[in-house]
Amino acid sequence: MVSHVVSVLSLQCILIFTVIQYKPITYNDYVFPTWSLYIGFCMAMSSVLCIPIYALYKISRSPGATFRERLKFSCRPHPKWGPALREHRTGRYAPLASEETVETRPLKDKEELNEEPKEEAKEEETERKDDISLTIQGSNGSTNTTHNSPNPSA
Repeated sequence: MVSHVVSVLSLQCILIFTVIQYKPITYNDYVFPTWSLYIGFCMAMSSVLCIPIYALYKISRSPGATFRERLKFSCRPHPKWGPALREHRTGRYAPLASEETVETRPLKDKEELNEEPKEEAKEEETERKDDISLTIQGSNGSTNTTHNSPNPSA
């Protein structure tokens, strides 16, 4: 709560001091015309104003009798928000329904979790690492191909 207040106050201070210390934009001795500054401000504000305008729209369309109730409801996420797959909706993403109605299944079978990598897969991986070659091109255009193999005669 304190961090929200501090960040809002700091942003307001930055905005106020920017307006107070404003000087017209110049390039060397050239001072830009006023109409060009207004166009620049309108372009900058067009992207920034979308946020508070949408917030006011969302609050005005939210159910509730008081402003506080509307604000509280509009800050809640949509009920369908969260992981796309139903099996991943656990913990804080769990639906408001009871545990029995949610069908979950593990990502991997228990057999796959207990199974250790086979020796053949390890050998294939080391062979693949040994066959890696690298071509380096120098600044003069010459190329040098190096092979990463345990046998120096290869």
